[in-house]
Amino acid sequence: MARHKATMIVDLNEYIGKHQLQGLGIGHDNKIYILSTEEDFSRREGNFALVKSREAHDYTVTIINEKLEISQVVIPNQRFIYTRVQPLHDNELLLVSARAKFRSRHDFDRNAKVFSYDGYLLREFTLGEGITTSNYHIWIGHFDQGVYWNYEWQDAGATDVPSDVNGLFEWDHDGNNLWGYPVQSGTSNIWDVYGLTVDDDDVVWAYYYSYTNRLVAVKDGTILKHWRVPFASSQIAVWKEHTAFLTGSTIDLWLCEPDRPMRKVSKHKLRPTPHFLSTRGHRIIYYTDDKIYELSISDLL
Repeated sequence: MARHKATMIVDLNEYIGKHQLQGLGIGHDNKIYILSTEEDFSRREGNFALVKSREAHDYTVTIINEKLEISQVVIPNQRFIYTRVQPLHDNELLLVSARAKFRSRHDFDRNAKVFSYDGYLLREFTLGEGITTSNYHIWIGHFDQGVYWNYEWQDAGATDVPSDVNGLFEWDHDGNNLWGYPVQSGTSNIWDVYGLTVDDDDVVWAYYYSYTNRLVAVKDGTILKHWRVPFASSQIAVWKEHTAFLTGSTIDLWLCEPDRPMRKVSKHKLRPTPHFLSTRGHRIIYYTDDKIYELSISDLL
């Protein structure tokens, strides 16, 4: 196994301070977005995240542009516990909670909030339960609780909330559903989305579990190609015909050619070990010890 030292691109100690990271992502504008707050919500209910906190907290979104210039946006007085951040239109930020509770037909959590860069709430909507990540347009993959707990929402008569049973969805910036992964599409129904990314050609790649682990590429509502994945992993990054499967500090690089079985290329160990990690296309970024590190799949070839 080759050891690979990622490049440290910025030290965030003076910006993050004692805040706890809640989310990390790369936007469609290629900027890095870091979501933090003073409270650590990660272990409040074991593996099950809370939807809201008892007290309101301020969130800070730290933004790093391609010149490594840093700016910050404060989102004040929030009880929702957000775990994802992405840019939308110019001067809009999408914050999403991974959970959404249903209480009655007309009382359920709108777990997606759109804010201005001044910290004002512009609109809110429901993206469903069990969200793994979001990207531009807005792409949402659901983990197993989101796929299967959806039936509880439906059984309770919540016909006006989105259906999650397909596991992978595209939404517009106002929370309107544009596309959902088709049930019985020939590539197996989605039970759990582990990894989700989008490449430079706006092709969305999802790594998910069904009867087996699978990788699928989607664009404009069309499934372009798919493969069986002969192992378990978590996040993914893609570049040309190469796919990197990331688990902890380990990267497995595979060649994914159309209509051919996947072929393993190499295995790598990241140093230093990632704490928070995110991808977009070929880019892999991660946070550890108040620093942001970056590498590309091309660095591994």
